[in-house]
Amino acid sequence: MKPKGSDYPDEIKTIGDLIRRRRIDLGLSQTQAGLRLGVHYVTVGDWERGRKTPTAANILAIKEFLRFGRTELLSPISLYADVAMAIVT
Repeated sequence: MKPKGSDYPDEIKTIGDLIRRRRIDLGLSQTQAGLRLGVHYVTVGDWERGRKTPTAANILAIKEFLRFGRTELLSPISLYADVAMAIVT
């Protein structure tokens, strides 16, 4: 496991924080995560920084790739209700 640096989110406030924390816990770079998710590493960084919001299709891929359970994935994204509803329905 990679050591946790200053970029490791202590508190989960956004889906980007959740993605970053899981990616670091898995010891993956943004490039590695992007390759496995089928997106550019810049997109992963944008998600983590809150510059872009993953689409419903991206969220499902993130869930599968990072092994999130549905409850764990949905809990920090109350601001993204439309995306959350796309997953649930």
